[in-house]
Amino acid sequence: MGNVVNSAETLLEAPQVVIEFAGQYRDSGLPGADMSVEATLAAIVREITMPDTDLKQFGNTAFIGHRGKGNNKNIMVGRALNVDTASNFYKNGLEYIEYLREAGIEYYRTDFYNKQYLSLMKRWHKLLTGRGDELDVVSLSDGGYRAFLVLKQREAN
Repeated sequence: MGNVVNSAETLLEAPQVVIEFAGQYRDSGLPGADMSVEATLAAIVREITMPDTDLKQFGNTAFIGHRGKGNNKNIMVGRALNVDTASNFYKNGLEYIEYLREAGIEYYRTDFYNKQYLSLMKRWHKLLTGRGDELDVVSLSDGGYRAFLVLKQREAN
């Protein structure tokens, strides 16, 4: 996408991450990038203000999640709004995965369109499968990707 803000040097507040992401999205060439910055920002704000939306920040990455209800309360669908460096995004993602595990999430799904994330997914896959978790990525017909994460819940000590 556009410029990154290294969270090791400058940690942004969550609203600033969202604003930076919205500002850069227009130049991304990704689906919906033809919207104005204002429309993109309004769509993100509308999403994060929906009831039961989980918004968590690690580094300069804001993670938006929508948790299932009832029998599906251990399932979440979400996405990341990243304006951090690639190496920090890798670390931020690992922290978010542990946050999901601690929150009782066992199944997580996210769609993404940035091909550069595939190398991060490979790194996460190697680490996570070594821990007993599962991470699979499939190609979508619209050119995007869908990642499925199955988290093994840790036994209490």
